[in-house]
Amino acid sequence: MKKLLSVFVSLFVLLAITATPALAASGNLTLRETRNDRGGGVIFIFEYTGEFTAGDFKNGSVRLNGQYYPLDCNIVEGEGVVQCTASRALAGQAVQVFLAGFTFWDRVPESRAHSGGGGQYCYNVYHFPAEGEPDAWISQGEYCQEGPASQGDHIYFSSPSWGDYYDFYFEENGLPWTDPDTNPGEGFYFGGIAT
Repeated sequence: MKKLLSVFVSLFVLLAITATPALAASGNLTLRETRNDRGGGVIFIFEYTGEFTAGDFKNGSVRLNGQYYPLDCNIVEGEGVVQCTASRALAGQAVQVFLAGFTFWDRVPESRAHSGGGGQYCYNVYHFPAEGEPDAWISQGEYCQEGPASQGDHIYFSSPSWGDYYDFYFEENGLPWTDPDTNPGEGFYFGGIAT
């Protein structure tokens, strides 16, 4: 009787493990890239197809040596891409990533040092003034990456103005609704709301 019960429990566990991803989401999720950008932190970039909502990407985590680190994810509208930031403690480590019912294994690269060239693409990062502040953009520094930035790309960047890391988004063509005399032009990262 105990042997039969043991077989039953084993089959139930096996069925639960294989069925969980299918029940978690109706679509496919692929880890496209793992980065560790200087000033931008650890970034996981996923591509998805199918039926996902923003809520599906709310409770992701990364496991390292039995400890779980939260993922902060944002959907890139209209592109089928999700960008997630995580703790810099993951740098140079082999990790397990959990998101929307899917599990991935990857190695987070060591932080890249700025070389001032070598094919890197560098962009200015600005703090957009909040209501009541002077109408001027405040430079937060420069962000360099291996490939060119695209509209809406997200980075987690250390802001001297705010004294911590915050979300900044790439604006390819400038912000047409801002004062053209103070707008920093085209091709920059900006942030205006502390998260």
